[in-house]
Amino acid sequence: MQNAMVRRAMVRRAMVRKVMVRRVMMICFVFLQWMVAYDAVATARVEGMRVWASSDRTRFVLDMSQKPSYKVFPLSDPHRVVLDLSDVRWDTKAKTDLKNSIIYNIRMGRRERDVLRLVLDVHEPATISHFMLPPNQQYPYRLVLDLQHARMTSAQPKPPKAKPVSPPPRTPSLRELVVVVDPGHGGEDPGAVGPKGTKEKNVVLKIARALYDQLNREVGIRAVLTRDGDYFVGLRDRRQLARDRYQADLFVSIHADAWTRPSARGASVFVVSRKGASSTLAQFLADTANRSDRIGGVELNDNNKILKTVLADLALEGNLEHSFRVGDAVLSSLGDVAHLHKHGIEQAGFMVLKSLDVPSILVETGFISNPGDERKLRSSAYQRKLAMALSSGIVNYFRQYPPPETLFAAWYGDRLIEHRIAAGETLSDIAQRYGVTLRSIQELNSIHSDFIEVRQILRVPNS
Repeated sequence: MQNAMVRRAMVRRAMVRKVMVRRVMMICFVFLQWMVAYDAVATARVEGMRVWASSDRTRFVLDMSQKPSYKVFPLSDPHRVVLDLSDVRWDTKAKTDLKNSIIYNIRMGRRERDVLRLVLDVHEPATISHFMLPPNQQYPYRLVLDLQHARMTSAQPKPPKAKPVSPPPRTPSLRELVVVVDPGHGGEDPGAVGPKGTKEKNVVLKIARALYDQLNREVGIRAVLTRDGDYFVGLRDRRQLARDRYQADLFVSIHADAWTRPSARGASVFVVSRKGASSTLAQFLADTANRSDRIGGVELNDNNKILKTVLADLALEGNLEHSFRVGDAVLSSLGDVAHLHKHGIEQAGFMVLKSLDVPSILVETGFISNPGDERKLRSSAYQRKLAMALSSGIVNYFRQYPPPETLFAAWYGDRLIEHRIAAGETLSDIAQRYGVTLRSIQELNSIHSDFIEVRQILRVPNS
């Protein structure tokens, strides 16, 4: 009797288990059916994810098949940024490197049937800005979150390398010259791409770093970089860094652009144009560079304040004059190591050159669309040669036109005299007359031959 009761109890338990299993299977089946049905009706897909980190900003990017409906908001305790995407299906296995970014973890889940929630765990509070970017040749729709934070690391100037000679005693009232070196593009904006896939943003960063090192070896000069990694810096931000943070004496933007025909080659130097581009190519390059804010960020429309600033920029004759002077010195030095696309200074409406009171030049180190130029620009040895030539031109300019109250002004400003060339005079005659070497006159005036013109004014060291 007892055995029969035990058997009946075991049968009942087995039947209960079967019923529970059937119910669980039914729930799972309904859930899967719901997921399949939801995925079928989702209007947009997440196709990619990337993170770019700079010194004071982390950019989080989602590649989208269509424009989504979304909400973004911060939460605290702990700090995190929440992104809710409506009617969106996650359709990527992309993983991203969070190194050096403010984000230390990314979580994802369904908040509601039609809401995909992403949670970005962040190290500290952040100011959030967000926007959609339209598709281009490289990317589909992009949802961009910019997380502005307080940390300042990679954009800070590196400690200058040891100077090769001991500087003269420094008077407290004298200062070093500041040169801001600006590697173009970066992050979401690769710039031009060569036939072999060479990206402009990578080449110009290497050249800029080499120029940074070269200039910091010069006594009396301190160089800084607008970016020292693969991240995007807005065009106006680059100008603002030079003018406001560093109080620069010179702004040098480094590029390696492209042209529609691969035959275009050689280096060029540009200054800002007052009325328009000096050639069709100049305008093409300016338009390409100015699209950086639309490629790597959001296009910001000028308001009256910006317009007034630009008009004021162009009205400052002295600034443009010195931009031409440093451009001439740099172009002359570049001609010693590179083929020149043009032997004169070009003018175009590059946005980064429209600084209020900082002499500014943009150097096209070559055409990455030209197979020969691309091959040379990929070479570390050639990159160093370009950097040395750029540094030489910049130093020669400052020796001729040292800003007041700088160490260069103390060393060169009161030891120079001006000589107007008379008919029949040669450089050797002038050097002998003032008791200086011929080479010192050539270097001081960026002269690379014996050709001089009557009434030309030379700067001569005062022995």
